[in-house]
Amino acid sequence: MLNRMSVLVLAIMVICACGQPAGAAGVGPVDPITKFPLYYLDDKGVIVAGPPPVGDNSKAPTNIFDPVIPGHPLSIPTGFGLKYYYWRAEVDPDFRTPAGKVAITFGLVATYAGGTLAAGRQTVFSRIHLRAVLPAAGTYTFDHPYGTDTFTVTPDEVSLKGPINIIRDVGLAAGDFNAVIAQGGDVLKGFLAANTIIAADPDEWLGDGVTLATVTGGPARNFVRLTGPPGAGLNPPTGANFIRTNLFIVSGHLWHHYRRYHNHGRF
Repeated sequence: MLNRMSVLVLAIMVICACGQPAGAAGVGPVDPITKFPLYYLDDKGVIVAGPPPVGDNSKAPTNIFDPVIPGHPLSIPTGFGLKYYYWRAEVDPDFRTPAGKVAITFGLVATYAGGTLAAGRQTVFSRIHLRAVLPAAGTYTFDHPYGTDTFTVTPDEVSLKGPINIIRDVGLAAGDFNAVIAQGGDVLKGFLAANTIIAADPDEWLGDGVTLATVTGGPARNFVRLTGPPGAGLNPPTGANFIRTNLFIVSGHLWHHYRRYHNHGRF
């Protein structure tokens, strides 16, 4: 049961067993400067590039990342602070229930174990994050590109009007960049790619980090749907007991060996 200030973090069992090794997913060599892998590839062979980031985190096209920490000896060479997304997909920011906002993100994240920027603590993990304010108690079903999850909301949680916060992280292991693959990180089953990339070259980007678009590449589906218990009334205009969107903001810079090394002066 949650009080107003509590956060509910659930480890949810999914249809695909997370303990099974991923198919063709892989990781590149460690960059001697950033100390993170140069790239990761998903089960379909799509390759996304690691840090340093491309872009400014706000104007398209861009990677998504925390700003550099001035003067920090690890932050400066990586080009980011605590967190960098090799790839990220965020559901339409206007997606919501009658009670409030629904925020959903999927990502392949580079960071430091325990939140401490220190040598040897570099790690990469897969994340699925659902945060929502819901109008009624009961069991909800979350269908998304990487599977189907269910969770239960209590009457107290509804009355407090606090958001549920469901997080599934796979692969958090300091210094072990293969852990996310060995543990079957969800997003490595297939990176979503935007169908419309307005401010980026589609040969270089899976999405420009800013533009809302429909997507392809989801191993289960290319949309999200949140279905409520009987009487939840998630969609008053239609009377339906579910809400659905197929719009995402995707960011992911595709790996191009020559261009990447040439642009960063590594030849």
